[in-house]
Amino acid sequence: MSARQSSTRPLERTQPLLPMGFGYVEGVTHDSVRHGTTTLFAALDVANGQVISRVRTQHRHQEFLDFLRQIDKQTPPDLDLHLIADNYITHKHAKVKAWRQAEAERLTAERRPDLWSAYQVRKAPKNRTNPKGDKPKAL
Repeated sequence: MSARQSSTRPLERTQPLLPMGFGYVEGVTHDSVRHGTTTLFAALDVANGQVISRVRTQHRHQEFLDFLRQIDKQTPPDLDLHLIADNYITHKHAKVKAWRQAEAERLTAERRPDLWSAYQVRKAPKNRTNPKGDKPKAL
Protein backbone atom coordinates (compact mmCIF):
# COMPACT_ATOMS: atom_id res chain seq x y z
CA MET A 1 0.00 0.00 0.00
CA SER A 2 3.00 2.27 0.13
CA ALA A 3 4.96 3.60 -2.80
CA ARG A 4 8.00 4.05 -0.59
CA GLN A 5 10.17 0.97 -0.65
CA SER A 6 11.56 0.29 2.79
CA SER A 7 14.39 -1.78 1.35
CA THR A 8 15.70 1.02 -0.88
CA ARG A 9 19.15 2.13 0.23
CA PRO A 10 19.10 5.74 1.47
CA LEU A 11 21.65 8.12 0.04
CA GLU A 12 22.16 10.28 3.11
CA ARG A 13 21.86 9.34 6.79
CA THR A 14 20.68 11.75 9.49
CA GLN A 15 23.85 11.12 11.57
CA PRO A 16 27.47 10.70 10.45
CA LEU A 17 28.88 7.19 10.12
CA LEU A 18 30.36 5.65 13.23
CA PRO A 19 34.05 4.81 12.80
CA MET A 20 35.24 1.26 12.37
CA GLY A 21 37.13 -0.32 15.20
CA PHE A 22 38.94 -3.58 15.83
CA GLY A 23 36.30 -6.31 15.49
CA TYR A 24 33.50 -3.86 14.60
CA VAL A 25 32.05 -2.86 11.28
CA GLU A 26 31.19 0.67 10.29
CA GLY A 27 27.92 1.74 11.98
CA VAL A 28 25.03 3.65 10.46
CA THR A 29 21.79 5.07 11.83
CA HIS A 30 18.42 3.53 11.04
CA ASP A 31 16.93 6.63 9.41
CA SER A 32 17.77 8.81 6.45
CA VAL A 33 17.14 12.32 5.16
CA ARG A 34 14.09 12.13 2.90
CA HIS A 35 14.88 15.08 0.57
CA GLY A 36 11.26 15.71 -0.33
CA THR A 37 10.28 12.05 -0.64
CA THR A 38 6.56 11.50 -0.18
CA THR A 39 4.54 8.46 0.80
CA LEU A 40 1.61 7.28 -1.26
CA PHE A 41 -1.13 5.25 0.38
CA ALA A 42 -3.51 3.68 -2.14
CA ALA A 43 -6.46 1.31 -2.16
CA LEU A 44 -7.95 -0.27 -5.27
CA ASP A 45 -11.54 -1.36 -5.81
CA VAL A 46 -10.94 -4.30 -8.16
CA ALA A 47 -14.60 -4.41 -9.23
CA ASN A 48 -14.67 -0.96 -10.84
CA GLY A 49 -11.03 0.22 -10.88
CA GLN A 50 -11.61 3.14 -8.49
CA VAL A 51 -8.55 4.19 -6.49
CA ILE A 52 -8.63 5.82 -3.06
CA SER A 53 -5.31 7.49 -2.38
CA ARG A 54 -3.59 9.84 0.00
CA VAL A 55 -0.13 11.41 -0.27
CA ARG A 56 1.76 12.25 2.92
CA THR A 57 5.19 13.61 3.75
CA GLN A 58 5.76 10.97 6.43
CA HIS A 59 5.12 7.25 6.75
CA ARG A 60 4.14 6.74 10.38
CA HIS A 61 1.31 4.81 11.99
CA GLN A 62 -0.67 8.06 12.40
CA GLU A 63 -0.76 8.63 8.64
CA PHE A 64 -1.59 4.99 7.97
CA LEU A 65 -4.50 5.07 10.47
CA ASP A 66 -5.72 8.28 8.87
CA PHE A 67 -5.74 6.54 5.51
CA LEU A 68 -7.60 3.50 6.90
CA ARG A 69 -10.26 5.84 8.31
CA GLN A 70 -10.51 7.54 4.91
CA ILE A 71 -11.13 4.16 3.24
CA ASP A 72 -13.77 3.36 5.84
CA LYS A 73 -15.60 6.65 5.11
CA GLN A 74 -15.41 6.36 1.32
CA THR A 75 -16.63 2.79 0.91
CA PRO A 76 -20.25 1.62 1.11
CA PRO A 77 -21.09 -0.12 4.41
CA ASP A 78 -22.21 -3.32 2.65
CA LEU A 79 -18.88 -3.72 0.83
CA ASP A 80 -16.41 -6.23 2.29
CA LEU A 81 -12.91 -4.79 2.58
CA HIS A 82 -9.78 -6.94 2.48
CA LEU A 83 -6.61 -5.26 3.68
CA ILE A 84 -3.31 -6.40 2.22
CA ALA A 85 -0.38 -4.54 3.74
CA ASP A 86 3.31 -5.02 3.14
CA ASN A 87 5.74 -5.95 5.89
CA TYR A 88 6.55 -2.34 6.77
CA ILE A 89 6.71 -1.77 10.55
CA THR A 90 4.14 1.07 10.40
CA HIS A 91 1.44 -1.46 9.51
CA LYS A 92 2.26 -3.55 12.61
CA HIS A 93 2.05 -0.74 15.17
CA ALA A 94 -0.04 -1.51 18.29
CA LYS A 95 -2.50 1.30 17.52
CA VAL A 96 -3.01 -0.01 13.98
CA LYS A 97 -3.60 -3.54 15.32
CA ALA A 98 -6.06 -2.21 17.91
CA TRP A 99 -7.97 -0.23 15.27
CA ARG A 100 -8.18 -3.25 12.96
CA GLN A 101 -9.44 -5.46 15.81
CA ALA A 102 -12.06 -2.89 16.84
CA GLU A 103 -13.24 -2.50 13.24
CA ALA A 104 -13.47 -6.26 12.75
CA GLU A 105 -15.55 -6.58 15.91
CA ARG A 106 -17.78 -3.65 14.94
CA LEU A 107 -18.43 -5.01 11.45
CA THR A 108 -19.09 -8.52 12.75
CA ALA A 109 -21.58 -7.20 15.30
CA GLU A 110 -23.37 -5.15 12.61
CA ARG A 111 -23.41 -7.67 9.78
CA ARG A 112 -23.43 -11.05 11.52
CA PRO A 113 -25.13 -10.73 14.93
CA ASP A 114 -25.34 -14.54 15.18
CA LEU A 115 -21.54 -14.87 14.93
CA TRP A 116 -21.06 -11.91 17.27
CA SER A 117 -23.22 -13.44 20.02
CA ALA A 118 -21.40 -16.78 19.69
CA TYR A 119 -18.06 -14.92 19.91
CA GLN A 120 -19.19 -13.06 23.04
CA VAL A 121 -20.21 -16.33 24.71
CA ARG A 122 -16.81 -17.91 23.98
CA LYS A 123 -14.96 -14.76 25.02
CA ALA A 124 -16.77 -14.44 28.39
CA PRO A 125 -14.73 -15.62 31.37
CA LYS A 126 -15.70 -19.01 32.70
CA ASN A 127 -17.36 -19.11 36.12
CA ARG A 128 -14.85 -21.00 38.23
CA THR A 129 -16.81 -21.03 41.47
CA ASN A 130 -18.02 -24.31 42.82
CA PRO A 131 -21.77 -24.56 42.05
CA LYS A 132 -22.44 -26.64 45.21
CA GLY A 133 -20.72 -24.15 47.47
CA ASP A 134 -18.32 -26.80 48.77
CA LYS A 135 -14.85 -25.76 49.78
CA PRO A 136 -12.12 -26.98 47.41
CA LYS A 137 -10.22 -30.00 48.69
CA ALA A 138 -6.72 -29.38 49.95
CA LEU A 139 -3.93 -31.11 48.08
